This record gives sequence, C-alpha cells and structure tokens, in this order.
Amino acid sequence: MLNIALKFGNEKGFVLPVGLMFLAIIAILGTTAVIITTTDLKIGTNYKLSEQAFYAAEAGIQRATNALKAGTSNGFDDELLGTDGNPGTSDDGILSFGSSVSFGDGTYAVQVTDNNDDGDLFSDSDKKVIITSTGTVNNASKTIKAIYYYREVDVDGALGIYGNNPTVELSGASEIDGRDYNVPPDFDCSGSGCTATLAGGAPAEPGIYAEEAITPVGLITDETDNKQNVFGDPPVKEDGSGVGSVSYWQNFANSLTPDLTVDSASESTITENIFGSRDNPQITIITDSVGTGTHVSGTIDGAGILVVNGDLQITGTFHFEGLIIVMSGGDLVVTGTGRSITYGSVVLAGSGVSSEVDYGGHASIRYSSQALLSAADSISGLSSWREREL
Repeated sequence: MLNIALKFGNEKGFVLPVGLMFLAIIAILGTTAVIITTTDLKIGTNYKLSEQAFYAAEAGIQRATNALKAGTSNGFDDELLGTDGNPGTSDDGILSFGSSVSFGDGTYAVQVTDNNDDGDLFSDSDKKVIITSTGTVNNASKTIKAIYYYREVDVDGALGIYGNNPTVELSGASEIDGRDYNVPPDFDCSGSGCTATLAGGAPAEPGIYAEEAITPVGLITDETDNKQNVFGDPPVKEDGSGVGSVSYWQNFANSLTPDLTVDSASESTITENIFGSRDNPQITIITDSVGTGTHVSGTIDGAGILVVNGDLQITGTFHFEGLIIVMSGGDLVVTGTGRSITYGSVVLAGSGVSSEVDYGGHASIRYSSQALLSAADSISGLSSWREREL
C-alpha cells in the first residue's frame, strides 16, 4: 500500500504543464490564424486595388480613343504638340481632357506619343500613335499601352464606278452630287428630314467618276431649263486616273473585319435598322450565296461601311452615312416613292463585268467628307495592346 501511495503522489502537478502546453499550442495556432487572415486580407485588398487601377487605366485608353477619333482626319500633330503647339513642353501629348482625370476611387493619366516611324517625335506621318494610360488607386498602379491607328477612306467622287461598260441612269427627281455636304442634324431622320447643308468653302469632288466612259441615261450635267441632276467638279469624270480600281476596292473590302454579316439566302429583304449608327458606325457585309441579290426596304438609317456582294435594290426611305460598296459586278437600283439618300460615297466594283446604277424616284448620292469619317471610324481603332505593372 505504501508503494501505491508514493506512485500516485509522484503524479501530482502533471495536469498543469499539460494544460500550459495546450494553451501554448492554441496561442500559436491563433497567432498563425491571425497572421494568415491578415495576410489574406492584405492580398485581397491589394488585388482589389490593382484591379481598380487596371480598370482606371482602361478607362483612360477609351477616353483617349474617343478624343483621337474626333480629330484625326488631319493627322496627330496637334495632339503630339499639345495645346501650346510647341515641342519639348509639359503639355506634349496631353489631350483635351487634361493630364490627370478622377475615375472611381482613383485617377488615370494619359499621354500620346509618336511611334517614331519617321525619326520626328512631333510629326505624324503614318497616322499611328501610342497611347499610354496609367491608372492609380491608393498605392496601386497599372499602365496600359496601345497603338491607335487611323485608316482613311479615300474615294474618287460621290459615285465611283469601276470595271467594263458602266451605265448610270437617273430619272425622276434623283441626283448625284459631288459637292461636300454636312450630315443631317438628326441621324434618325427620314425623307425630307434628312436634308443637309453644304459644307461652307469645302472643295467639290466629281459627281460621277468612272475608269471608262459610261453609258449615260438621263444625266443632266449643267443647268438646262432649270434642271440639273449631276453636280461636282467636274460633274462627270472618265479618265481612269483615280485612286481606286476594281482590284483596289476588292482588296479594301476583303481587308475589312465585319461587325455583322448577312446572307441574302436567309434574308433577301432587309427591313430593320441593322447597319450601325452615327454614334456607333459599323462594318456590315452582305453575301449573296444564291445569287438572288439583296433588297433593302422600309425606313432605315445606317452609318459606317456597307459591302454588298451582288445586286442591291433599295426602296422605301433609306438614309446612310459613310461608304457603300457594291461588289461582284452587282447593280445598284433605287426605286419607289420613298426618299433614299446616301451621304458619303457609293462605289461599284464590277470585277470585269458591266455594272449599272439606276436611280429613280427621289433618290440621292451626296458626297460628304463628314459622313466618310463614320466609315473611317469603323475601320480605325486600337492594336498592339499590352499591360505593364508599375
């Protein structure tokens, strides 16, 4: 009995060190959990700030793109030099919205620089510039660089008709006008509401340009009995010296990336507004897999570039701003009592066969450099986009 008592007596106080050991382990685990949680929170916060900075930088790229679209027809020299027009100053490459703009919980800073294609950083020769946008939120920063390019649309007149044996016929109150027009005040217009004023002092283009002599039907090129339906400088030009040709326009059309493709086999008659708008010009390509042609009917507005393979017939009230290209030897026929009016230019590329333009009723083609900007906007944009973290 004595030995048993001594044995149990030696175990007195054993619970205390065990309890202290467990308390130490729990304290270590708790501290570790706090450290891990705090680290995760910091990582999450940094990631969130980094994402916000990235979105701010993206917003700067988009803001710069919109600003450049508004004034690129004369190149980028003004943007590279800044408001003071002098190189090597603090406002070089600063756009109209300023050097730093608040966005969400941070800011973005944008600068435009030349891509140094010609050795002169303040003279643009290829209509390409580099946009650098840095978004900053708290201590997080992200930088995005992108090349913005502007692609011009160069035409030979209000109507350019290429290929062999072209025919142009005008009847009724139809007209083809090479004088430079503004676009209508309201894009969503119809009929007489789509009339617009002449651009003051702007030079005129040929009303009709053709590589070869055309077969004219009903064309009145000077004022006769108070009537004239072809205007321009000159009204008709037939000499093959233009910038375009059948192969030029074929290559141009094939280089386009469409926003919308429609096949006349499934939609031979188009009655909806699917051709873009002034605020969002688009590239629309109509294919003609069954050779039946395309019919556009109803009250329709559009802007950008419309490429039609095969015949195109327009009836109703049609208003388009930009460039219409009729390919594959297709004919363009406009009839009906509604008013069809195109501001910009119309091109027929006959691919070695005869093409015919037949405008009747109250239909018009009016050259408009302003409308052709919609066409240019639809094929200009960003390339070589990349992100760099500061």
